[in-house]
Amino acid sequence: MASFGTLALIDACVQSNLMAPREGLVIKAELLRNYYVDIPFSADLYGAAAQADGWQAKAVAVAVSRPGAWSDPQAAAAFALDAASQTIGSLPHEASAWLSAAYAGLYRATLPSHRPRNLQVLSWQILTQPWLSASSLPFVLAGLHAVREDVADTDAPLQAALTQYYGALVDQLGHITAASTLMSLFALTEEEDKATAARTVLTHRAR
Repeated sequence: MASFGTLALIDACVQSNLMAPREGLVIKAELLRNYYVDIPFSADLYGAAAQADGWQAKAVAVAVSRPGAWSDPQAAAAFALDAASQTIGSLPHEASAWLSAAYAGLYRATLPSHRPRNLQVLSWQILTQPWLSASSLPFVLAGLHAVREDVADTDAPLQAALTQYYGALVDQLGHITAASTLMSLFALTEEEDKATAARTVLTHRAR
């Protein structure tokens, strides 16, 4: 006799009109919120579960940190960045945890040969979020530093993204104004991060 897993049973009930699609999504969201492992990523599903948790980085963030959530990296990254945007103003530590989860998930889902580039792209996306500011950057960097320790990664992807970010500032504003803008953005960060920003300015090569 054929057997059904929980998710397959829910899908079968929806397909047989024994359950409305929205009801199926809500049930899956509850499973996800209760640490049901490796539910395939769907922005609607993960969003419903995260919203039910008040966008706190709980079980859904754990799911994002697993490679199975990254079959569509662009969609998964967009979801994690949106989750961070929901909490950065009121619960910045939760935003930090969402970004950590995203970095970890992409790291684990990517072949070693592609990791540096993929993680640089994610770091660039984080640095260019409209909600990034001098007050939010310390929490962003704290999340990225913490996850690098967890996965034993280097800071090279973030460094590369910061170099790229500063280059874009120079192209837009000129070197003097760009330097002031970058250092102002890093004004509230740890001394090590300020030093990284200063080194980025000093080592910039005009194109």
